[in-house]
Amino acid sequence: MKTLTRYAGVVIVATALIVPMMVGCNILQYQFCINNLTEYDLKEVNIVTQGSASWGANDLSGTLVPGGSEDIKGFAAGTYMVRGVFDVVDEVDICDEVINDEYIVINEGLEITTTNICIDYDEQIPSDKSEICFEIYGAPRFVI
Repeated sequence: MKTLTRYAGVVIVATALIVPMMVGCNILQYQFCINNLTEYDLKEVNIVTQGSASWGANDLSGTLVPGGSEDIKGFAAGTYMVRGVFDVVDEVDICDEVINDEYIVINEGLEITTTNICIDYDEQIPSDKSEICFEIYGAPRFVI
């Protein structure tokens, strides 16, 4: 009986110490999976909370070559902006502006609540353009 009482006391004390810490912390961690489905190198991805004043450091571990993918982990629930920077040296068939041989794709308002987010970067020919050109876009999808 003494052993059971002692065990119950330890469980009560441990619960009293651990539960308040867990309630105050978000123990769920989410991730962004980044897929480069283009024919260009994705050299930088920045993930920041919506409304941040700057893009911060590159979240990729290295350049994502065409067909490459990477999971970027450690995010809390919230709303995010993601910027992908592509190396498009000497590409003349891109519809949008290219600055210093870089093409930038921005996704805003990506909300993480109960799932992870993947961004599939791909190319398309816009239907509203009269000339033959393409653009790179980031298609978000939510995954468990």
